[in-house]
Amino acid sequence: MKLSDLTIIIPTINRTSMLERTFGYYANSGITSKIILADSSNEELMSKNKELILNYSKKLDIEYFHIPEKSSLMTKMSLAADKVLTQYVIEVGDDDFLLKSSLLKVMNELEKDQTLAAGYGHRLGIRAMSKPTEGRKWIDVFPFYDMSIEDEKPWNRIRKLPVPSWQQYPYSIYRREVLKASYRTVKSCKAAQYVEFFQFAAVLAQGKWKKFDCLFAVCNTDSDYYRLRDRASFPIYWGYKSKGNITTQMSNPVWSKYVSTLSHNVAKILSNSESEQGDIAAKLTRTYWAINNKYLEQHGLISDFLFHDDQLIARRINKVLSKFNKFIFVFLLPDRDGGINAWYRMAFALLKESLNGRIVANYMNKSANNNFRSLFVHLKRTESLDYELTNLLNTSSEYYTEFSNIFEIWVDNPCPKIHTELDPRDQAVMAMGKARLGGHTS
Repeated sequence: MKLSDLTIIIPTINRTSMLERTFGYYANSGITSKIILADSSNEELMSKNKELILNYSKKLDIEYFHIPEKSSLMTKMSLAADKVLTQYVIEVGDDDFLLKSSLLKVMNELEKDQTLAAGYGHRLGIRAMSKPTEGRKWIDVFPFYDMSIEDEKPWNRIRKLPVPSWQQYPYSIYRREVLKASYRTVKSCKAAQYVEFFQFAAVLAQGKWKKFDCLFAVCNTDSDYYRLRDRASFPIYWGYKSKGNITTQMSNPVWSKYVSTLSHNVAKILSNSESEQGDIAAKLTRTYWAINNKYLEQHGLISDFLFHDDQLIARRINKVLSKFNKFIFVFLLPDRDGGINAWYRMAFALLKESLNGRIVANYMNKSANNNFRSLFVHLKRTESLDYELTNLLNTSSEYYTEFSNIFEIWVDNPCPKIHTELDPRDQAVMAMGKARLGGHTS
């Protein structure tokens, strides 16, 4: 497979500074795939984005289209997907970096295994924990949680989707028709976590979703010190002005209607028989309810409201029972999100990295922002320390050349833009982060 067989969709809104960094990376990384820029910026920044595209027109093949700022993200992405002509497609944020070698690897794997609907690799978050200082202590690099879903039966694949489902999304290479069908399923909806659940169910209805052992993407990530993401941008999605965003979304007037509509839309992918689609849709709704309620109960977001304010002991007992219930499901659902199988793999990885001495060496490295907890996160999510920052910047790393290029670009410009109009919750988080970091304000 060649990079010309892949299209990269980049959605953006009012973030020209991010795009400039991203285009600069693609122009010099050897990634020659066509880029579709789906822009919802205001008139001023739309004009600047067009100028930016013109500046890179000799190095990058960019197709541009604009959709009004208030348009649904799902409508926007569906329009972008419909413009794709290549066999494969990936969607990626305007502040993130893809690795050329891994794009080619995953495409080749998809070409060899026609049962796969989509594939991806390890994704690392990179964030500024404080004002840049000498060394790397101010930088945190961590792997996102995600999982392969490779069951033969569509129902078993859909049952493995976690809630919230976002970690399965950034970023995968899809077969073109798979992505188009998944967005047609949710095209009329506003962005929300339960909408993503059914979008991904539509992907899994069409095939397996496999994770490969490779460094696939490096993603710009928020921290208490620095926040780029504006919580007011998707009030339904982020749970704006509320502690529990899942429960906030369930309280939205369109929630019940969306769940019913989306269940029927996915049912149409699973069966062409109209007589079967009603029963399939009902089963999908119950499956979503089961996964969603399991998450809510294990996080104390349902039964806690049964108690009076003065029932302190009863509340504590209920929390203990919720934690015990969560522990039991580790064994009852061993191959799911948080199941015992992941802990087995982590234990094996811990043994391996202890014997080769890397876990001690990485912990003792005072120039890096490491502790045992962060190292254990790497072991649980990637089953090695190959993707820890110090090891990636070692010339012996398979990804040294590509990652060091990304790292240099990010360090040179880690925080291109900071939102100043934050809701009170974000202001409080930022204030606490600054206090913990000794009062840094820039």
